[in-house]
Amino acid sequence: MLAQVSQVTRRPRGGVSLKPTQVNADMIRFGRAPSSEVLLQDIRVGLNEATLQFREADGALLLNQAGTNPLRVNGATVGSTTVKPGDEIVIGPYKVVIVEPEGDNEVALTVELVAPWATISPACRRRA
Repeated sequence: MLAQVSQVTRRPRGGVSLKPTQVNADMIRFGRAPSSEVLLQDIRVGLNEATLQFREADGALLLNQAGTNPLRVNGATVGSTTVKPGDEIVIGPYKVVIVEPEGDNEVALTVELVAPWATISPACRRRA
């Protein structure tokens, strides 16, 4: 599966930057493990949290929970589901949005850290 993964960074003055990378893998793994195709570098994320697979027969994207943290799609907690462009996936403090692929890509997504550690209160950080 050929995928474009774009890291979203929001600037303090309102600007947004996208850093796209190409991924070519049978399955896209999300997590903190260095072997993950989508590396989520936050201590609140497990080594392996979710997988995304492209089913060639019908073009469906299958999302599966691989870790113990809740996996939410469009606000609902799921273990396994199909996703499509426009769907929002929450993995720990990250929001992943499936977007329309361009060119030869079969999958495209954006990844944004929406709850940085610095925004968490000190009392909550001690409990983590």
